Amino acid sequence: MILNKFFIVTILILAMLPMDVLAVMKSSNYVIYENVLNPFDGPAIANVSSSAGSTSATITWNTNVPADGFVIYSADSGFASYQEQGSSAKDSASHSVTVTGLTAGTTYYFKVKSTRINGGTTTDSTVRSFATVAVTTSTSVQFVYTGGVLVVGKKETTPPIITGVKAENLGAGKINITWLTSEDATSFIEYGLTDNYGQINGNWDLKGAHAITIINLKPDTTYHYRIVSSDDSGNIVKSGDYVIKTTLFNESLIADEVNTEIKEIKDNTDQGDSKETIIAKTSNNILDFIKKIIPPAGTDSQGEDSAISQFDILEKLTSLMPSPKIVGEPTVEAEANTAIISWQTDINANSLVALAPVQSYDAKKDEPYIQIVGNTENYATNHQVRIFGLNQDTLYHFQARSKSKLGPTGKSGDYTFRTKLELFAISNYYSQIIDNETAVFKWVTNAEADSSVTIAPYRGNNLVVNEAKTFKNSSISVIHEITIKEFQAGVYYQVELKSQDLKGNIALETIPAFSTSADDLPPVIFQVQTNSTIFINSNEGIQTIISWKTNDPSTSQVYYIEGVHQAADNWPGKTKLDDNYTRDHVMVITNFNPGIVYSFRVESVDAGGSAAISDVHTFMTPKRKESIFSIVLKILEDTFSWITRLV
Repeated sequence: MILNKFFIVTILILAMLPMDVLAVMKSSNYVIYENVLNPFDGPAIANVSSSAGSTSATITWNTNVPADGFVIYSADSGFASYQEQGSSAKDSASHSVTVTGLTAGTTYYFKVKSTRINGGTTTDSTVRSFATVAVTTSTSVQFVYTGGVLVVGKKETTPPIITGVKAENLGAGKINITWLTSEDATSFIEYGLTDNYGQINGNWDLKGAHAITIINLKPDTTYHYRIVSSDDSGNIVKSGDYVIKTTLFNESLIADEVNTEIKEIKDNTDQGDSKETIIAKTSNNILDFIKKIIPPAGTDSQGEDSAISQFDILEKLTSLMPSPKIVGEPTVEAEANTAIISWQTDINANSLVALAPVQSYDAKKDEPYIQIVGNTENYATNHQVRIFGLNQDTLYHFQARSKSKLGPTGKSGDYTFRTKLELFAISNYYSQIIDNETAVFKWVTNAEADSSVTIAPYRGNNLVVNEAKTFKNSSISVIHEITIKEFQAGVYYQVELKSQDLKGNIALETIPAFSTSADDLPPVIFQVQTNSTIFINSNEGIQTIISWKTNDPSTSQVYYIEGVHQAADNWPGKTKLDDNYTRDHVMVITNFNPGIVYSFRVESVDAGGSAAISDVHTFMTPKRKESIFSIVLKILEDTFSWITRLV
């Protein structure tokens, strides 16, 4: 009965508590979340205000519960393209975000956003604005970061201009595209069978004149393409849609081969022979050679003395030559947009694949396939054809074909394969170190997406996740570039590249150990100060505060000794190591004696293990104040030495 009453009282007390108290109950040892299956409304936002300088602005606001804080801002009032900055820590109801990297003399529009612990998000519907202060002289930008998300500001925001776009067919399945830009920029081509493109080719080299060659295209096929270039500041420009149709063959190459054959015939023919005689001799020579290696079963019964027309000779050549035999079944390695088909033949032959998606395959036609790809010029017994530009998750019919230099084409049976479902992914990523504090990260995605980079440092070989910072750009593109100026020399970081496409798919790539400098520089120690106070208690002890600053986060420790000493001396006294990494160091020492001169040095070690130790500093602790009674006793002690036995 007593237990039941206790349970009822407990339920009544819980029912009277506010919802935000029930949602999160904290102690020093645990956090309890109430019913995580129930979504919570976003926090209420109030008291939004802003103040702006020339290149930065501070936005403040309040929420009714602890939440994180982000500022969405843009120079466009419609937020067609915007950026975010803020902190993901959900530990306060008062929020202050300093937006950096702004352009002086510019009006910016912004909204604030907060997400509470249980997931409810509120984006303030009111669009506010602030104007940065115009400056007439060039000033350096001081970046002030508080953790969380930061988007790199750009001083130059004008993208390059694309002109002079030209496309040229270089033969079967090969085109070359050239263009000019108004400033040095990267070179990328998006291309595909529709204006959705789906494939990209190019490089990151900065230049004004661009040329990109695309190979392994389908012959006699119409392709869409557009140009994407970005300048050194990361400003991206995209051209309009262009169309080009690939050719079936390289006409100039065929002409060269024909000319070579004619030259060989002329070299082996008497100058006085007629054109008809040259053709007849050449045909007969070929036929004689074939008869030597293959019995001419079914040839004309009149034999060699018969008058055989040139047409008859060529027809017999075809009938006498066997076609290459395809050994076994072809093998297929299919990806989302490509496939590799391999097979073997009993004699040297070229490598071709006839192909059609299932909806276009017609077995009743003389040619049931819609395209033929491969290599017509190389002859071998092991064959491999790589097919590009396939549609993802699609069933294809195919037939392997091989033809020797003379004779008919050997064909396999009809086979099928299905391409894989394409996954949104990052490719062609790399980093460029500018200096010890700055690095640029670039990557390419196979669909248009945003860009973000998250960095987290290693401290004492441990990854410190709570020091992670995210740099984000909401602009949508297939090429991505973010500059980070937050690195410390010699410190290793985990770097995560992230892009999210318009469908919400996320692609990630992680650089597990990145550093801007292999040789770690030790921290710089400055502003070393001391302050000693005598406090009254039973021991009348001394409290001494030693403080200093470093340019990089590092540990804190003090070495000390009584008297005046040099740096080379032994230092028997030292404080306990404070292994918190900070730029502002404070150590409190309570075991100094009053009225004594002390020498001390401070030491700081950064996350990379590089140590810095200061010069020797000296100070004197304060003396105890003597009471009147103590003064009288001292006088008596000096006068009567026996008085010391009474004290």
